[in-house]
Amino acid sequence: MKKLILAILLVSISTSFSQTVDDYVNLLRSDLKTEKSKLITETMDFTEVEATKFWPIYNEYSLKLNKIGDKRIAFIKDFAANYDNMTDTKADAIMKEAFDFQEDRTDLLEDLYKDLEKVLGATKAAKLVQLENMINILIDLEVNSELPLIEKTKTQPAQNK
Repeated sequence: MKKLILAILLVSISTSFSQTVDDYVNLLRSDLKTEKSKLITETMDFTEVEATKFWPIYNEYSLKLNKIGDKRIAFIKDFAANYDNMTDTKADAIMKEAFDFQEDRTDLLEDLYKDLEKVLGATKAAKLVQLENMINILIDLEVNSELPLIEKTKTQPAQNK
């Protein structure tokens, strides 16, 4: 787990300023995928048969998670673009998207559990979902720590008394 946190921090620090946000996201995803695979392999201690059944299911889950992540990136970009001109309407729309993201990711984790439970049993499926949830929480912490809190734009200049 410490290796994963370190990888996230190193990638975020070492990314050059000349890269676009999309380049940064792709680099982060690539490093994260590698670190997650190592962590899952070490933590889950799959038999050869279990690994053969697990990885195709997990890879499909990862593709779906990336699509959900793309939506998250889009609403973060929207937040950034509107930060200096934030309105109640835009803040409400951003929060609805954030809640949708959380719901979609939770639904996807639930589907992952159901699929894995069929081939690995409930205990191993639960362990993997716990691990995946921990990783998601760490990623959320990293992302959220970089985002400023929403502030409503003041429409009128302050008046002197």
